Amino acid sequence: MSDNFSLSDLGSTQESSASFKLPKKASSTPSTTNSPQPRKPAVIVTQLDDMEVVQEKSKKPVEQIDPKYLHADLPSNFYFYDFDTLGVGPVLGFHQAKFSRAAKEKRTRYMVDAVSTLLPEGISAWDLTIPDFYWLLYWIRMTYYTKVQLIHTAVCSNPKHIHRIQQGELPKESLVSVHTLSKSILSEEVFDPKPLEAFLETADLSFLDNSPFTLAPSCITDIVDIEENLLSHENYPEIEYLVDYAGYLQNKDPGIPRLSMQQRCEFVETLTAEDLYTIEQFRTLVSAYGVEESIRFTCPECRAESETKISISAHSFL
Repeated sequence: MSDNFSLSDLGSTQESSASFKLPKKASSTPSTTNSPQPRKPAVIVTQLDDMEVVQEKSKKPVEQIDPKYLHADLPSNFYFYDFDTLGVGPVLGFHQAKFSRAAKEKRTRYMVDAVSTLLPEGISAWDLTIPDFYWLLYWIRMTYYTKVQLIHTAVCSNPKHIHRIQQGELPKESLVSVHTLSKSILSEEVFDPKPLEAFLETADLSFLDNSPFTLAPSCITDIVDIEENLLSHENYPEIEYLVDYAGYLQNKDPGIPRLSMQQRCEFVETLTAEDLYTIEQFRTLVSAYGVEESIRFTCPECRAESETKISISAHSFL
């Protein structure tokens, strides 16, 4: 995944149903310091020395719990959650209806709802980090939609082709072509916690001391919050910059109602450039994993071969 991950490029808050796993050597004791505390769906602990080691019980594979679930290994390696295995059930007409509605209304909410109903009780898609959620969409498509072909509208970027259009030799429309593809190229990167843990050992998070916030990875709930409560706001162009920082602030106390993206943006407005840079470093470290998809196509006009990145959406399941 790109280091320049932007929440505003993705754009009602859903209550989380899962709690989050503390990394090894992390204390489960509530703290009043600026060290990030447990929250739903993810938690980062900044102090890694002289702390209690959390002993985890071994768990049966998902397939042994319920044969209808297939095991999916998230690219985060479950680092941010209190569960360490994930099963995904088969896609039925009920889920397909939600994907169809998501495509027609262009609302992420219905995709998240559909994925949530595929997961075991006690685990919600609303709690997944953004890279994990989109990776899971790809996994679902590759596992349960093996006969679905991709329809992609491509734009040729061949300089010679563009030059001929500028010279009036070809119409501008010749740059655009529609391709039916049976496969794409997926590039996956797995989360490495070591750089994050090293950063948190020395990071100055004192700006969070007197706030209700802690640092935590952004989750898919934040994307829905942005889509439904901020994108249509007349002042969104002014606060778009703040969104990319506010998404990595979450409640210190997981027991209180989740604070909205708007409330978090108001806090970000009060931060110094140094504080924003600290959040930016954190954002980079907790976002550098996941999956990217690209396709190769040949322009029917000039025969130039190109590769372009594409993004999964609800249309991918129809």
